[in-house]
Amino acid sequence: MEPLYGVSAEAQNDLFEIWRRIAEDSVDLANRIEDEFHRLFASLGSMPGQGHVRRELTSQPVLFFPLYSFLVVYEPEARPIRIMAVLRGKRDLKQILKKPFEGRRRSSRWISDLVSANCSSYPPVPVLEH
Repeated sequence: MEPLYGVSAEAQNDLFEIWRRIAEDSVDLANRIEDEFHRLFASLGSMPGQGHVRRELTSQPVLFFPLYSFLVVYEPEARPIRIMAVLRGKRDLKQILKKPFEGRRRSSRWISDLVSANCSSYPPVPVLEH
């Protein structure tokens, strides 16, 4: 069976930070929410194209799909699909996507760089089979 999705290093960092913050209150809840993200990723991989284009945020070929107060940013044309980021939806996403994250390696062009052909300047995207 072919893998349904890959997760970029940035998205892995996002997921870890989400898990860590929730785990401060409840490790059990953090684990359940992490599982929900992976079920969503598998669903997106099974039927790419779910979600919305957000031209006001980026011109890149990515879609946005909500889960709770987060937005999953993914590349639907990649095979398997590529999860690019998991962002807190209540924040000013336009501002976040334009300027670097404090303390992170994202440049102001991070989404452009991440979805460029072959993502050659980044480590390979791990492919998880579900």
